[in-house]
Amino acid sequence: MTRLAHISDLHVSRTPCFGELTLKRAVGYVNYRLNRSLRHSEVKITEAIQSLVADPPHLVAATGDLAQTGLDSEFAAIREYFEPLVKRNIPVIIVGGNHDLYGGKVTPAWVALREYLSLG
Repeated sequence: MTRLAHISDLHVSRTPCFGELTLKRAVGYVNYRLNRSLRHSEVKITEAIQSLVADPPHLVAATGDLAQTGLDSEFAAIREYFEPLVKRNIPVIIVGGNHDLYGGKVTPAWVALREYLSLG
């Protein structure tokens, strides 16, 4: 029997640097800080990953809105959160949501994260 774990809507957020700010990203970041930051606790992400490491599935599907504003720094943080799964050779397949692919753009940081998590 194959076991699948599903994770969605993590909304990992990092403070944008000056050069990264667009109007849409600024609005998304302010919305996160005012409304969503309590609902999307990064402590809960760590606990969820630890539970998957303790009882590993065959595959993890992480679907949509892993990041809040699609910043490289957010994708780097997501990589760190999921690293324990990679170390256990548990593949993670990611599907981007509108928060991950701002403006419909696939960034090199997104591609690198996808390749790292899927174990090549």
